Amino acid sequence: MKKKLYTGLLSVAFLVCAFNVFSQGEAVRSDSINKSKIELDYAIYASQLVVDSKWTRDPAFNKRFNWKNGGGRFYQVLYSGEIKNDIIIFAGLAFNMVDFVQTAGFWFKPIDPVKYGATDVISISRKINLNSVEFPIGILKEFRVRKFEFRTGIGVRTMLNEAKYESIDYNLNNGSIVSSGKKNLIYSHHPQINISFEIKAGLTYRVLKRLSLKFEPFYRISLWQDEILHFFSDTRISGLGVLFGMEYPFKFNN
Repeated sequence: MKKKLYTGLLSVAFLVCAFNVFSQGEAVRSDSINKSKIELDYAIYASQLVVDSKWTRDPAFNKRFNWKNGGGRFYQVLYSGEIKNDIIIFAGLAFNMVDFVQTAGFWFKPIDPVKYGATDVISISRKINLNSVEFPIGILKEFRVRKFEFRTGIGVRTMLNEAKYESIDYNLNNGSIVSSGKKNLIYSHHPQINISFEIKAGLTYRVLKRLSLKFEPFYRISLWQDEILHFFSDTRISGLGVLFGMEYPFKFNN
């Protein structure tokens, strides 16, 4: 899992370096500079639980708290403005959804497989869904080449955890799956508010005078620990993904 995180960080770092090299040789300011914009975005990402290495080095820990890496997505609206040549700040509102699957180390209520036409329970898994409202802010460096804009930057997201759900699935030996249904989770260590840090590097293409399409790889990681695994609180959520969006400028500086 740590290797995946390092690979993601190296990928984003490579993009940042490539954009800087490209800009030094070919960057040309456009005749019309977008001064302020509204942005609508959708992002998907692979999500991991980051656990301190002192725990993951212990084979007993991995056996007790077994989970699969999850997935996430978010929708957001941003307002961005240029504060000086090629420097942009942004702020906005987002709704984020992420999930994980845990296959060991959690409490569950036993069921009678005979009631469902089976004789045995083969395996049991726990799916965790976390929803949060986010308030992203950040700063970007921009390089313009004709209709293209290359950007690199950093940001932080204040996350207000709005809902937490779990469902327990029982896989029976007759091929059926019995679910306990969803219910609210109560975490003794789960903070109501968390902060995540993100780095990103992206590309936009102006298809019309007042409309641009955006593609943006990113890496994000929460700064505070969270209790995602049952009976264990020392975890943080990270994500590596891509964002797709569109931009509409309000003002121009001709």
